[in-house]
Amino acid sequence: MPGRTLFPLIALLSLFVPPSLAGQDTALTTALQRRITASGATVGLYFASEVLKDEKICAIMFSVAGLDEAVKAAVDRWSQITGKEITFFDISLQPTDDPTPLAIRAKQKGCDAIVHNGLEPHGIAWAKALKTQGLDPAKDVDEISLTSMYTEKLAEELGKAGIDGFYANSEFEPYLGDSPVLDDWRSLMAEAGVPPTSFAEGGYLAATIFVDVLKGIDGEITRESVTQALRALEGYESPLLGTPYSFGDAPTHNPNQASKFVRVEGGKWEVATPDWLILPSS
Repeated sequence: MPGRTLFPLIALLSLFVPPSLAGQDTALTTALQRRITASGATVGLYFASEVLKDEKICAIMFSVAGLDEAVKAAVDRWSQITGKEITFFDISLQPTDDPTPLAIRAKQKGCDAIVHNGLEPHGIAWAKALKTQGLDPAKDVDEISLTSMYTEKLAEELGKAGIDGFYANSEFEPYLGDSPVLDDWRSLMAEAGVPPTSFAEGGYLAATIFVDVLKGIDGEITRESVTQALRALEGYESPLLGTPYSFGDAPTHNPNQASKFVRVEGGKWEVATPDWLILPSS
C-alpha cells in the first residue's frame, strides 16, 4: 500500500507452533510446521538407524495439507546422511483414520522401527494398534514419534494400557526431566500458571532470545533495528538447545539440528538419550 513499509515475518524458534494453531493452513504456521516436520522426522529416522541400530526403518505419516513434501524431504535427507534406504514409506493416512491397516502393513514389511507424526490421540491409537498386531513397542518394534506426542497424558494412557517403549523426540532439553537447566523455566511456568509442555519450553526460548537481542541493540528500538539485530544473530547458545541458534532467510532454514529422545516406562517419560543427538550435515 502507498505510504506503508512492509516488513517480513521473522519466526523465533521455528519449533514453537502453539497447539491452537497446529494444523491450521496459514502461511506462517504451515512454514513453521514444515521445518518442524522435516527436522523432527529426519532425526527420528537417524535415531532409529544410528543409535538403536535398527535395520528395517519405516516411516508412516499422517497426510497433512502443506506438509507432505516436507516429510518426503525428511526421508530423503536421512537417506543422504546415512546412505540407507527406507524399508516402507507411507503418507496416505488421514488424521481421522484408524492406523490398524498400516500397522498390519508394517508387520508384513518386517519394520524394526516406525517413525510417525500426529498428535497425542494419534500416538495412543498407534501404540495400541501396533501391540494388537503383535508389535509391542517394548520388545518387537521401536515406535518413534515427533515432539507433539511428548505429553504427560500420552504416557499415562499408555501406562494404563500396559504399553512401554514408546519413544518421542523432545527437540529441547526434555521438559519432564530433572535437569537443573530447567529450573528457571519451571518456576516461570508455575508463576504464570502455564502448563509445562514442550511447546511452552519453545515459547520460553523464543522470548529469551528476543529479549537478549533487544538488550544488545545500541540505540532506538524500531522495526528496522530489531530486524537487523535478529538477522545478525549467530551462534546463540542455550543449555535448553543442543546446537547454537541463528536466523536465516533460506526457505527451510532450521538451526535446531539436535535433539534428545524420551521413552515411556511405567506410564512416565524417561530420558533415553542424556546426550544431544546432532544430525550430521547431509
